[in-house]
Amino acid sequence: MIPRVLAISPPSLGPWVDQLAALAASGVDSLILRLVEDPDGLDQVLSRGLPAGLQVLIRPVRPDDMSLARRAGLGLNLPASWDLRQRPPGAVPFGMSCHTGPDLARATALGANYALLSPVFAPTSKPLDRRPRLGLGGLGAHCRTATIPVLALGGVTAGRAEACLGAGAAGVAGIGAFFVAGSVDSVGAAAMVAACRCEAPQDTPG
Repeated sequence: MIPRVLAISPPSLGPWVDQLAALAASGVDSLILRLVEDPDGLDQVLSRGLPAGLQVLIRPVRPDDMSLARRAGLGLNLPASWDLRQRPPGAVPFGMSCHTGPDLARATALGANYALLSPVFAPTSKPLDRRPRLGLGGLGAHCRTATIPVLALGGVTAGRAEACLGAGAAGVAGIGAFFVAGSVDSVGAAAMVAACRCEAPQDTPG
């Protein structure tokens, strides 16, 4: 399933680990477990069980995380710098983080199911991020040329979600829109879901 509303976890363990049912209840359909600051924390999250109806993907950090995803029936989300020779195991759905047109081409060559394109706006969870912003114009240009679905990431709020979808994004993603101070923001998540339901889904590229 191509994510429509995708939450990205905080980089380390926190209260959010025991609040994933609330995230799913808000209508969020997908979650990336991105524990880059606490790789072994992934095992703790999975041991607690995952709520039904929430598609979960792993941002691989440890050498065996790709195999773990296959064994656990989870997906993967790969960084833009991923070695194209390390193709994910067959039948494991995966996306790829992208920042440029060449990144999107790499994701397509690897066989990614979708791409996370950022930063569209200034990331709320990364106040020191100084990368150039794509803006709606840049997002739309990449969506028109991409041959895989593109999700908008970076400063995407409920107030901006509809515009991102209107520019051609297949969905939206974020950290700060779904998590605050290490906890699930159920109100913010529900607002994002409601905003995405206001815009009819775009036809997927290809």
